Amino acid sequence: MIAPLRHLYLSLPPTARGAFFMLIATLVFTGTQLCVKRLGTELHPFEIAFFRNTFGLLVVMPALLRGGHYYFRTSKFHLHALRGLMQAGAMMLMMTALTLGPIAEVVALSYISPLYASIMAVFLLGERMSWARWLALGIGLAGVMIVLRPDVSGIGLQGVLVMVFALLWACVVVSVKFVSRTDSSVTITLYMGLIMVPISIIPALFVWAWPEGSTWFWLVVLGVLGGLGQLCLAQAFREADATAVLPIDFLSLIWAAGFGYLFFAEVPSVWTLLGGTVIFAAVVFVTWWEARRRTGGQRNHLGPETT
Repeated sequence: MIAPLRHLYLSLPPTARGAFFMLIATLVFTGTQLCVKRLGTELHPFEIAFFRNTFGLLVVMPALLRGGHYYFRTSKFHLHALRGLMQAGAMMLMMTALTLGPIAEVVALSYISPLYASIMAVFLLGERMSWARWLALGIGLAGVMIVLRPDVSGIGLQGVLVMVFALLWACVVVSVKFVSRTDSSVTITLYMGLIMVPISIIPALFVWAWPEGSTWFWLVVLGVLGGLGQLCLAQAFREADATAVLPIDFLSLIWAAGFGYLFFAEVPSVWTLLGGTVIFAAVVFVTWWEARRRTGGQRNHLGPETT
C-alpha cells in the first residue's frame, strides 16, 4: 500500500509536493494553536512550550530508530543552535499571545514576518530596498494598523507580543530555508527539539506546576502536532520555492477563524480578516516581485529563504 502511494507522490512535480506539505503544515500548526489555547487555562505558556518541545521529539523517533546516527550529521550545527534559541523565544511569545486573545488575530498579525525579513535583508545582507519592498512594507503596516486599530482600542499586550514574535519567526524561517539545502527535514526537526528542550526548561522552572489528568494527553498531542508541523514546513521548503507555496499559508487565517469560532466561540472581527488579507497580499506581492527579479537575471539574496 505504501509503495504505490510513494510512487504517486514522487510522480508529482516538486511544486505540487511542496504545496501538499504546506497545506498539511497550515492545518497542523492551527491544531497546535488550539491546543495552546486549551492548555493555557491550566498551565503557564512557558511550561507549555517546554512540553511541546519535549513531546515533539516523539515525531522523529521512528526515523531515528530506522536511520540511526545518519540524521545527526550536519555541517551547520551553529545555525541549528542559533535557530533553536530564536525559535524558543518566538514560541514562548506566541503561546503567551494565544492565551490573551482570539486565535485569528494572532495569525493575522503573524503574517508580517516576511516583511520583517525584507528589512533584515537590507541591513544584514546589504541588499537594496527596492520600490516593491517599500510598497509591500507600507501596505503590510497598513494591514497591521487595521488589525490593531490603535486609535480605537489601543495596542494591547497581545499585539506587541505577536509583532516581536513575527520578527523572531522571520529569522527562524530564513535559517530553516538555508539549512534545508543540505540537511533533511528530520535532521532539522531533531536539532530543533534537542536544542529547544534545554532552553525552554529554564523559564518553565520559574512557573512550574505539574500537569494533571487529561492535561497530559493534550500536551502530548501538542508536541506531536508541533513536531509534525515542523517536518511538513521543512519538507515544503525543500520541495519548492516560497513563491509557489506561500499563497497556501493564507489558509492559516481561514482555519484559525473557523476553529476559533467552533471550539472557543471566538468570532473574528471584520477588521481582523480585512487586515490579515491586506498583510498577506503585501507578502505575496513582494515574494512574486523578488521571484521575477531572480528570473530576470538579478541576484537576490532574499528570495525563498525569507518566507
